Formats: sequence, C-alpha cells, structure tokens
Amino acid sequence: MKKNIFFLFLILAFIISSCAKKPFNNECMSKLYQGDFRLAVFEGHNELIKNPKNPAASLCLGIMSEINGDYQDAVVFLKNSLDNTKNITMMSEAESYLCKVFAMSGDLNKASMHCQNAMKYNPTGDALAIALESEGFLESAKKNYQKAIEYFDEALKHAKSDFIKSDIMALKGLAYYHIGNLDKAKSILEKAQKLAKKSKNHDARAVALLSLGEIARENKDYKDALTLLSEGYQEALEADDSYWESMAYAYLGFYYKDMNDPIKARAYIQGAIEYLNQIHADKEVQYLQSWLNGLQ
Repeated sequence: MKKNIFFLFLILAFIISSCAKKPFNNECMSKLYQGDFRLAVFEGHNELIKNPKNPAASLCLGIMSEINGDYQDAVVFLKNSLDNTKNITMMSEAESYLCKVFAMSGDLNKASMHCQNAMKYNPTGDALAIALESEGFLESAKKNYQKAIEYFDEALKHAKSDFIKSDIMALKGLAYYHIGNLDKAKSILEKAQKLAKKSKNHDARAVALLSLGEIARENKDYKDALTLLSEGYQEALEADDSYWESMAYAYLGFYYKDMNDPIKARAYIQGAIEYLNQIHADKEVQYLQSWLNGLQ
C-alpha cells in the first residue's frame, strides 16, 4: 500500500520539460531543447531583464520552475507569458503547463480548466502532443491510469520531437506501473530513457532511470537497481531538478534498507526530506517521515 501511495507522488510530481523547436525564437528555449538546463535559466533571466514582457522567456522560465518544484514561480511566469502574447501555440503550451502545475499542487479543478483552455487554441504537432500529455497527467493525478494511457498514446501520435516523445513515454511507463503491468512499464521506461539520452532530455531520462531502478529493487535485482539509481541521480543533477534529486536519495534509502544497512538508509531518507522541505513537497515529506519513523 505504501509503495502505491509513494508512486502516486512520483507521477504527480513528474513535471518534465517538454520543449521542442518553437515557431518563436528564444535563447532560453533553445538551450533547454539542447539539454543545457542551467544555461536556459541564465538566458531566460537575461531576456526578461531586457524585456520583462518577453512571453517566450517567461514560458521557458515557467517550465524550468516546474522542473525545480518552484510551483508559485511557475504560475507567475506562465501567466506572464499568456498576458504578453497572441501566439496561439505559445498560449496553448502555457495553458498545458499550468494544468500540470495545478495538478501537482492538488487543485484539480484549476488544472482541468487550464487543460481545456489549452485545447481551445486548436494546437497541432508538438503543441497538441503537450496538451494531450497534460490531459494524461491530470488523469494520472486522479488515479485514472487507463484513461491516462489513452491520452499518452494519442499524444505520441502527434509528437514530432524525440524530446517530447521521451517525456510522454516516461509518463506512460509510470501509468503502466500503477495498473500493475510491471513488464510493460519496464519496457516503455527503457525505451524512454534511451530516447531521452538521444535527445538530451536529462529530466525524462532521470525519471525513467530512477523508476527502473526502483522496479529493479522491488524485483530484488539489487545490482541493476544500484546502477540505475546512480545513473538516474546523475541525470537529475544534470537537469538541475531538485525534486528528482530528492527522489534519488529516497530510492537509495529504500535500497540500503533492503541491504540491511539502516544507517545509510536513514541518512539518504533524511537527505531526501531536507531537499523536499526546501521545495515544499509536503506530501512526500509526510510519507518519508512516516517511513523513517518505522525504520528499525
């Protein structure tokens, strides 16, 4: 039961940067799509210094705030993007990301409203894939995993870039985990991490590798589990993703508990809690604190 609850937090928190070539030029977006997440943030802030109403920079920084778990900042940036553009593709994507942010924050009504708004712009190609992915994300938040898979399948039909495809596949793999089809989940997550590596989507690869590591641990394949968790942690660092860095710590804590090393297990879980407190991930902190209290 605890395992299922924790994986719900995972899929809710899985807010991956689905960026592709845009119809609007922007250095922040360009660096993000190239996999240089830290430089993307730097360029985005520089662009806003020059023009505080730059909608593309705001959209990019909204996405990066999502990745780092700064949901309040994400809402501010994404709404700034909406307020300062008439580009329907940009507006659709901003609405899609707002759907994800509010789903993560637990406000499913607002999330649903923004998902519906994204589709009102009649997006096509990657923008449509992102909108459908957000719908699937929302269904996952509602625990409607089969419905979520249907949205992810439809999203994959419209996605053009490997960057976005790897995002969607990783979410789809987690949804299959939730319905108990571990073989299918593993197969999809393995494809997702390979595609993410090819497209330099560090966040998607981090999520896929860490999820595969956790599945390996549950299957008592401890050698592979440690390798996958270590690689996933490095990808999370590359993505500058505080949330998934925390998840790596949590998974390593679970791993060392299985290895009958309670000292290391406790240290890793405490580290995860410290990081999660910094990004106000209260549900995850509550779960891990309960787990820690039960550690012998």
